[in-house]
Amino acid sequence: MQNKNSIKNIVDEFVRKVRRAEITDSYQCAVQTWKILKLIVAEFNEEDLFKETKYFGKMLINANPLEMSIGNMVRRLLFIINKESGQGSKENKNEEKQEEKSSKQETIQKPNKTKISKAKNHNFPYISPPLRTLSHSKSLSDFLLLTEKKKKPSALNITLLTEPKKKNIKNEIQKSMIDVEEELKFTYDAISEQGIDLIHANEIILTFGYSKIALELFQEVYKTRKFEVVVAESSPNYSGHKMAVALSKLKIPTTLINDSAIFSIMSKVNSVIVGTRFVMANGGLIADIGLHNLAIAANVHSLPFIVLFGNYQLSPFFPYDQDTFNIMRSPDEIFDQSEMTNLSEKVHIINPQFDYVPPNLITLFINNENGQQPSYIYRISQNQYSTKDFVEKD
Repeated sequence: MQNKNSIKNIVDEFVRKVRRAEITDSYQCAVQTWKILKLIVAEFNEEDLFKETKYFGKMLINANPLEMSIGNMVRRLLFIINKESGQGSKENKNEEKQEEKSSKQETIQKPNKTKISKAKNHNFPYISPPLRTLSHSKSLSDFLLLTEKKKKPSALNITLLTEPKKKNIKNEIQKSMIDVEEELKFTYDAISEQGIDLIHANEIILTFGYSKIALELFQEVYKTRKFEVVVAESSPNYSGHKMAVALSKLKIPTTLINDSAIFSIMSKVNSVIVGTRFVMANGGLIADIGLHNLAIAANVHSLPFIVLFGNYQLSPFFPYDQDTFNIMRSPDEIFDQSEMTNLSEKVHIINPQFDYVPPNLITLFINNENGQQPSYIYRISQNQYSTKDFVEKD
């Protein structure tokens, strides 16, 4: 097993790569984070596991707080530890108390078998028949079973009932981690298999920039039916160029357009299918800059706006505006100061990296399991995370 110092070295190396942008893909960040978390679980005992996970989790998250896939995986492990160690949420405890109260009320209100009950279709009380009547209608064995007294449980049985076998919490946590690892491994396959229900033959699909999830889905669907893809280039990073080249290598008919032509092309498109950076708890998106304009255009033309995402991209946070989860990039990406030296001091240049797309512009989400409405995203978030586990605020 790795000792604490070696784990810290592994974490430091991962933090260095993230900060130097050597690892930028959200999927790879999630996979690498989960591998480190597996080492942490294997190293520490049950008593220290939660504390050490939060300690190293803070280091991982601080590498890049806006790379939410890292924090998502840390919080997911904390949720698993809480769940397997029996520390349920207050809501679950309240539900259990309500169920106990209701069960007690039912037992109190339940009538005694020896009491007289009224028959449904008679006006006179119905009295249970005596045992000798039952003996004529039932066999002797049944009668003996009815009259046999219950035996008192032995001391051994009482011990087995009152002292259940203690489960190995650490093993249960590791089993749950294997399930999450399998979920990560088959994320693209699980989503691409659902594409057959989203794209029909001879349709024209509009997408935005480069998305590996969308590329895998298009590749899978094109095996059984033919369609065309229009790619918006997603300036200023122009990742749509990479997407167009990848689609053309798969022999899928592809058209590349600039972002300013999105609204004019909408009348020829059947649906919009895009990937995203992250999905927020309210059903909104944090995506590459320009996707908000595309969502508005699709809404105006009443076109389906479908978003593909893996569960590792689901964040428990709520965005407030366009600036809450955003980065201002260098103005040099959109403005050559050497050509306009005289105006550079008087011009303010804003170059945000991300766009926030509100949930009212989204038609459907496709994740690892199936399609989801934006209003149901919060429920999925509650099944993966706990509000007690926002470690970066501790």
